[in-house]
Amino acid sequence: FIYILINLYILNHKAEFQLNMNYYPPDVRCIDEALHGHGHNGIAQYWDANYLTSLSKEKLQIVPVNPDLTPFYWSINVKKFENPISFILLDSGNSYSLNKNIILAKYGNPKKEVTCYARNILIYPRDSIKMTSKFISN
Repeated sequence: FIYILINLYILNHKAEFQLNMNYYPPDVRCIDEALHGHGHNGIAQYWDANYLTSLSKEKLQIVPVNPDLTPFYWSINVKKFENPISFILLDSGNSYSLNKNIILAKYGNPKKEVTCYARNILIYPRDSIKMTSKFISN
């Protein structure tokens, strides 16, 4: 334990080592800008949901769902599924991405669609999709 602490201390005090507390990846910035004024609750596949929620400066709350739009229960507080959503993220570079055809069949066409790097954002009217028990049981 002491060995680990000493190494962490040495690492933190090296001149070339710097923590960038203002890290803001371009893809997250693009998504934040696209969603500005459109609502902050959405859904995405697991890896995008956690990554984007943690790095967003717009305080996006993205809950993870499976490709068939069923909740990814074991990784999130179930209360998060009670908030109405206004956007859905699709990742074209990920084989686990949500299926756009299933989304369109369930929720209809979005009000707006924006592309940010490898991700498409389907924007619906603000908080128009209610994630009720029907959503959760599907």
